[in-house]
Amino acid sequence: MLNIYQSQPTKIVSIKNEAPKVKLFKLKFLDKKLQKEFYCLPGQFIEVGLPGFGEAPLAPSSAFREQDYFELCVRAVGLLTDKLFQLKEKDEVLVRGPYGNGYSDIKETETLLVAGGIGIIPLRSLILTQIKKKLGSKLTVFYGARTAGDFLFQDEFKEWRKAGVKLYLTIDQACPGWDKCVGAVITLFDKTKIPSDQLAILCGPPLMYKFVLEKLHQHGFKDENIYLSLERRMHCGVGVCQHCAIGSKYVCKDGPVFKYSEIKGFV
Repeated sequence: MLNIYQSQPTKIVSIKNEAPKVKLFKLKFLDKKLQKEFYCLPGQFIEVGLPGFGEAPLAPSSAFREQDYFELCVRAVGLLTDKLFQLKEKDEVLVRGPYGNGYSDIKETETLLVAGGIGIIPLRSLILTQIKKKLGSKLTVFYGARTAGDFLFQDEFKEWRKAGVKLYLTIDQACPGWDKCVGAVITLFDKTKIPSDQLAILCGPPLMYKFVLEKLHQHGFKDENIYLSLERRMHCGVGVCQHCAIGSKYVCKDGPVFKYSEIKGFV
């Protein structure tokens, strides 16, 4: 987009319930040329808005360079997202971006993805992109959720595994019908052999990072090979308003994806 502050109208193509208070929206730009040219690297974000309800930074969760549509997985947590949940197919949503840096270094490298809760949303984009490139076998995914019903994209797990993705799941507390791992996502490190000569990508609640980083260091991962996706209150998206400053960096402009070696001491 030529004007980094100008929003463009998109139309809702479909809406799918993913989990309690979480919906997957499929969108396309009204401008066909813009839709064809639009692309968002896994890990980047866009600003999504509705007149009278503000904007929010959201990470698309579809594969890189889908030309007919893009997808947003949204949890209802406030005024804007509550209004989004009231919309129907063919309603319009304003979008500007993309902004920030994504996982541009992830190519044919063996990579461990560690996701907690809705942290799987931006990582889905990376998973689908790697599968599209026939590189699914390069991915190992540790995914933890509160309950079995809170896992997002459950109907895709079979296809991910079929494409070679090594997917391991855990829930916080045991429940009837669940016969897999129980415990925080770090529990999976003690049950799975993890080579240290690969990349690690973390996306989840900030508290999760502390314990996952400890596990990664115990397994010999280097700081420069660990990537974190940071959440901050972003407004402008281009490093002007300074709401998302972290040390000398801005999450919106220099992130939201950072190497741990760049931000060690700030998280």
